[in-house]
Amino acid sequence: MTLAPASPAAGRPGAAALALLVALTALTYLNADHEEFFFDSRHGDIRVADPAAALRADLRSLMLQWWRPGEDLSRITFRLNALVQKLAGMEPFDVTGYLAVNVLLHAFNAWLVMQLIGRLRRAAPASGQVSRWPAFLCAAVFALHPLQAGSVAYIIQRRGILATTFFLLAALCYLVAREAPAAAGSGPRRDRSGRSAGAWPVRRIVAAAGVVLCYWLGAKSKYLALPLPFALLAIEFCLRAPDPVLRRRFLKVLVPATLLAAAAMFAFAWSKGVFDPARGEIEAYTPGVDWTAWQHLLTQSRVFVHYWKLLLFPWPGWMSVDHRIEVSRHLLHHGAWAAMMLHALLLAGAVFLAIRGRRLASAGLLWFYVGLIPYALLPHSELFVEYKTYLPAVGLVTLLAEGMTVLEPRLGELRVRAAVAVMAAALMLVTVSRNRIYQDPLNLWLDAVSKYPDDPRINLSIGYTLARRGRVEEAEPYYRKALQAAPEVGDVQYFFANFLRRTGRCDQALPHYRRALTLSLQTPPFRVRHHLGICLSALGQAAEAVETIGSALAECPQDEPLRAVIHYDLGNALVGAGRQSEAVDQYRAALERRPAWPEALTNLANALLETGRTGEAIDNYRRSLETRPDDVNTLLGMAAALQLRGQLAEAERLCRRAVELAPANPHARDLLESLTARRP
Repeated sequence: MTLAPASPAAGRPGAAALALLVALTALTYLNADHEEFFFDSRHGDIRVADPAAALRADLRSLMLQWWRPGEDLSRITFRLNALVQKLAGMEPFDVTGYLAVNVLLHAFNAWLVMQLIGRLRRAAPASGQVSRWPAFLCAAVFALHPLQAGSVAYIIQRRGILATTFFLLAALCYLVAREAPAAAGSGPRRDRSGRSAGAWPVRRIVAAAGVVLCYWLGAKSKYLALPLPFALLAIEFCLRAPDPVLRRRFLKVLVPATLLAAAAMFAFAWSKGVFDPARGEIEAYTPGVDWTAWQHLLTQSRVFVHYWKLLLFPWPGWMSVDHRIEVSRHLLHHGAWAAMMLHALLLAGAVFLAIRGRRLASAGLLWFYVGLIPYALLPHSELFVEYKTYLPAVGLVTLLAEGMTVLEPRLGELRVRAAVAVMAAALMLVTVSRNRIYQDPLNLWLDAVSKYPDDPRINLSIGYTLARRGRVEEAEPYYRKALQAAPEVGDVQYFFANFLRRTGRCDQALPHYRRALTLSLQTPPFRVRHHLGICLSALGQAAEAVETIGSALAECPQDEPLRAVIHYDLGNALVGAGRQSEAVDQYRAALERRPAWPEALTNLANALLETGRTGEAIDNYRRSLETRPDDVNTLLGMAAALQLRGQLAEAERLCRRAVELAPANPHARDLLESLTARRP
């Protein structure tokens, strides 16, 4: 059996289709723009002090640790985003530019989905031309589905979008590598699966190299690309399964190849320190998780049912930025057995459909589960979040393409395609409507709390968002509700203590910090000790503050960006304890990591001045004033130092400037009077 040649039109890349998908996707996400980064997009992965230096560091990491899966490539795109926006005259961290790149990548992925469906259809032994319309409509469903907003509008989730890009490219390269030459009779012999039985032409060698390259790039974008070998094995099985001879022959390869791919996944887990080969146990990927790998799998089996529900019926009332789900501790807990049975039936159905020649349906079902492998095995705290459906959604639309193939001969091509087009339009409207909540993080959490009113994490997030906006009185009830719902969760105690500390209630924060350290924590304990030490220092308990912050510094990893802040706060505690000479060393250590930090420069200068090193103090005051020329404390410190050196005119000038900026400051007035009295 041989493959009939596909039409040339079917094989050419669809530039018009890509342009249309970009236009549709851009129109859909036009109202998703927002003013500020939210969630973990707000932290160091995107916003860095020096994007150019960060880009060089990420490129160096990409090359030096080329063998280790990570997110280096995703970070590189964020650095480039900032630098391009700066060159274009935009603010480097304007969210609009980052969203635009996410939208373009998402539209490109939809086009790749279209190409994947088209190639899977062409790989089946059929004759005649292959229309592009079903594949395009399925790609539009992928692009416009409201569940994808969690990856597109949530900027940091570009990691998943980018990993999916290379996952799809690798799958397409694989299909090109196995594809028989188009000109029948002019190339090598073909076997019954349509694969060339002769020597490999250059095109296939290049395509095979493309698979390896894309796999590497995907693994350097986000670890969810690691199960790619399982996806390729699934595709090959689906293409060979209808023929009994080819199926039996491939099974001899499938079993050892699957075991090898599984071994590679466990090797990755071992490299991350979450798999112990000696005991054969998988540890928690997220610190503080108190359930086993088996319990995590049981829980995720229930979550995956919800993913199917949300992908098939994305009702706005069911969608949320965060979902609460209880952990299944055993097979009968929360009906986990029923979810496991459903997935087993779906996987068995995928095998049955593959044998019956329904390649798209079987490949779609298997793709869905392959895309969820990273989330099924490693225990982590993010049990149920919608952005995890991004890669599995490719399986859904592949399944839809099979449905169109089945229904078109029976109901008519026009009716079926019109129905799918209406479905895509409806999904687009839901996405546009849901995008409104992405315009403001507070909207996101208020929407979530309306669906899960007692969830501690959601209540903490609303409280934090309100507190950042200065709406402290509105924030406090949400923090207290979270504490009431989960008093035995260390992170809840910690975040509530942070809220109290930031609102000036260090005395009330202390017991919550201490309580957090006795409970299971996802937050690294050194952070809790650090903030506990800050409270102790603010309350005048200098000796205990020095000891506590010193312990935090000892536990803090050397590559942790927060280490500079801990050095700085330890310096402040040492000053409070009267140990200025030791404080100087801590301030210098902080400045080694953050050289132009004005607060550290001023405090270093103060400590130097108190230890009699006036010249060094003046140098550091000057460096601080270069960054903050109108800081009153620095102006006064510099004036005091100049007074000691006898430079009274310059000291008086600085002191007068301080009085202008803070006329009610008694220290400024007293110092100015002293300088005026000493005037010749």
